[in-house]
Amino acid sequence: MDALSERSLLERAERPESPRLRASAERFVAAIDRERLEVAGGPFGILTRTLPFLQPESSEDLAQWLPLPCVIGMSWRWTEPEARPGREDLAAYLLAPARADRTDPDAASGWWVPDFGIGAMHEGKNRVRYLRDTCGAELMPASLTTLRFPRADRLQLLEAEAGPGRFYALLLDGRWLAVLADPSLSLPLLRAYGVHPAPWPNRLPSFDDLLGSGEWQSYAHGTPSAIDIQAWQRRQRAQYDRLPGEPFDIIDSSPHWPGFRRLAWIAVGSGLLGGVLAALSGGHLGVLGSASLTAASVATGALLALTIPLIQAPRSAWKRGHCGPGADGAT
Repeated sequence: MDALSERSLLERAERPESPRLRASAERFVAAIDRERLEVAGGPFGILTRTLPFLQPESSEDLAQWLPLPCVIGMSWRWTEPEARPGREDLAAYLLAPARADRTDPDAASGWWVPDFGIGAMHEGKNRVRYLRDTCGAELMPASLTTLRFPRADRLQLLEAEAGPGRFYALLLDGRWLAVLADPSLSLPLLRAYGVHPAPWPNRLPSFDDLLGSGEWQSYAHGTPSAIDIQAWQRRQRAQYDRLPGEPFDIIDSSPHWPGFRRLAWIAVGSGLLGGVLAALSGGHLGVLGSASLTAASVATGALLALTIPLIQAPRSAWKRGHCGPGADGAT
């Protein structure tokens, strides 16, 4: 007898101990089934939109008994199936442990999140409601990939008011941010998990800026989109450093500013030019006139230095305290 054909050899899929979390998972699946929710990616897409940052625990699948009240399927497409030749007792056939073998032609397979006790079907998604509601089954055999959700202490659930309205986002490790696409589905699960909404912190960029950044990217397998806050802030600082400085900032700049020597040389050169012009005047200007012309040349050269492209130096060169490594405390 094959190992998968022996019912006792299939273990039940792991579920959380918290009764509140279990009840929340069942309400979550019932709401999806009631609304007949469909998104890109099917049941798996619904799961990852609701719970970002899911990660596979291993590359190996497990043959397990799946609790049907907690499984996302698409059973409304197949509520009254017709028996096929040789499978007149369809329910018994679909509930046989052999259906948890991936090599079986009618195998059921999917994903399981033990931290919430929620599953999503890949193969066999149309049989979930039939087995649960029509046949009264509580468990279904399936080959499952285990997905793990980050611990609650690594997560922050943030609430923000932006131009289009109110948004909720999940922040992982203070770095990765994912906007919740379906807060009405996500929030009850996250609250039961121990993650509660908090106001948007001042230490983060404004939510409007993040929404308009166009820098959302794939975080990992299964996560629709997330943004790396730290990388975003580094890019913003780099862009800020490339912006032109303000002309009068030179008054407060350090003598070590890269253009300081150039400014001094231009002033000296202008003074020498004024002296040469005074000498060429043949003495007609007199001592006072020569001195005035030289001083005016120095001043004119300094003013010209403030208006030429030298003032397009990075802000980090203009602002005092930004020149040394680590001066801004950033890493």
